[in-house]
Amino acid sequence: KISQETFDDVVRENIEDFGLNSEEALKDAISQFNKQGVSLSNIDISGGIGRDEAIRKISELMAAISAHIAGNTNDLLSCMSAAREMCSKVEELYLRNINLLKDKGAINSLHLLLESNESPTILLPTMTFLKELSSISEEIRDFFEPGGCQRICSIVQKYSTLNFMDDFTNLNTLQTALSLCRVVSKSENNKVLLMRYGMGDLLTSILTASLPSSLPSSLPSSLSFPPPPPSSSSSSSVASLLQEACLLLRGLCLHDDLRRDMSCAYENGRFFLKQSHLAATLMTLAGYFLAFPLLASASLAAAKNLITTEEAVQVMSQHGALELTRQVLGCPTAGPLLIKSAVAVMRNLCADDLRKDRLVSEGSLDLLVTSLGREECNADPAICEHALACLAAMSLRSPANSQRILDTGVAIDLVVRTMRRHSSHPSLQRQGCLMFRNIAARSPDVRSQMLDAGVEDVLRAAGRLQAAVDEAYAALRDLNCEVQYVKVLEDGRVGPVYEQFGTARMNFNPVWDEAEHLEDRVRQEAKAPFAMEKEEEGESCCGSGDAGHNHDHHHEH
Repeated sequence: KISQETFDDVVRENIEDFGLNSEEALKDAISQFNKQGVSLSNIDISGGIGRDEAIRKISELMAAISAHIAGNTNDLLSCMSAAREMCSKVEELYLRNINLLKDKGAINSLHLLLESNESPTILLPTMTFLKELSSISEEIRDFFEPGGCQRICSIVQKYSTLNFMDDFTNLNTLQTALSLCRVVSKSENNKVLLMRYGMGDLLTSILTASLPSSLPSSLPSSLSFPPPPPSSSSSSSVASLLQEACLLLRGLCLHDDLRRDMSCAYENGRFFLKQSHLAATLMTLAGYFLAFPLLASASLAAAKNLITTEEAVQVMSQHGALELTRQVLGCPTAGPLLIKSAVAVMRNLCADDLRKDRLVSEGSLDLLVTSLGREECNADPAICEHALACLAAMSLRSPANSQRILDTGVAIDLVVRTMRRHSSHPSLQRQGCLMFRNIAARSPDVRSQMLDAGVEDVLRAAGRLQAAVDEAYAALRDLNCEVQYVKVLEDGRVGPVYEQFGTARMNFNPVWDEAEHLEDRVRQEAKAPFAMEKEEEGESCCGSGDAGHNHDHHHEH
């Protein structure tokens, strides 16, 4: 990257030294830097339109923050509103303005307002502004390490101990703080810091405190779930707070910072799974899907990220995960978002052979196929991917389950139609290929039925995608279709990936004869790479004219 001053100097040079007008000079500077591979993401390439006005608003905001901290009454809220407006996405140059806000030090000034003893009148708009900025810029998120994470955890700790159930201001402040944490947690370092400063314990306390102390060990078998958590304030406000807490829990257990190869998400999931009553709380909250579908969806999304081991499958199953997913899929009013969360949980539960067999035998398979056939669900590739992954896991090493899938009468045709509809989604295509392979590998008597349904065509189409080529090849092979791996050669021709005997001339001597002086030849060739390089350097330095000269030197000391 380059600085704004460097870019402006190049534009000025184009005008003064080369006689270009302002528009031409700007275009030429942008073109030259792009050709050099320079990132201009942090540069104002508008030619300075409105830059002075933006800098003025930033200066006024920072001055207002300093005055407020000093105890002077000022127009901090109006200055913050003006800065927030120029950084909103409705502004054409909002990215430039955000970069100016960061470069001028205004982000650090805003962080000074993140104090637990600050008035909610100031705290709420500050956290909302920082959330909006962090959702746009990962660099703004990185500003929260380490001090910002500690500040926001202190705010959550304070307001979680207050009576947020009966006080709307406290509830709104706590919800906004959790929402800011959720966005900030997309940075891996912030995940680590939030957990270090106690966010895991705080989330557990917030979620479990929202329900009666005597939590049910499992969900009821019918759709008559307990009423929403009691509160003198609006039930929907309480549900929104709990929804935000569940989404934050999910974010802490999700590896979503692609800048990092490793993540603490798995360890965070293990931490939450061990918390007393938390698994039961998530399942109970999900049980309110009739009254609060968004809360139920968020709770299921959090639970899904905790189900990463066989132990986690057992824990969630003990608290009604199998029954709950079946009831959600059987609910005629369940929307796509809720169904997606339920099917995602079912996908992770299918990793355990015992539980996947129960899902098949107890009716979840039929409900899953019915949901996949609904237009609003089949149009969503994420739902389709989860559903196909469930079918693939159910049919894995289980001819009985494979037969149950075929017995639905529509599953194969539905999967074929789904793969054709979402032909550009590699993950979905891969799961469909896995399902077809699992069925064909152990149920040879149904292969002709699958071919008649058009399975071969969708498998060959999926084989064009790099992420699904291996699975498509294996499925076609198990269906006894003629197929081979191919690769594009350097000259543009297509050839096989693997050479078989007889298809190409092998580079070895087929006659076995004992070589003479074999041990001496092996000893001569057994040289380290650096030794060979030194020999080559020595030969090149000596030249061909010194080939017969003896370079041995004897040093006497």
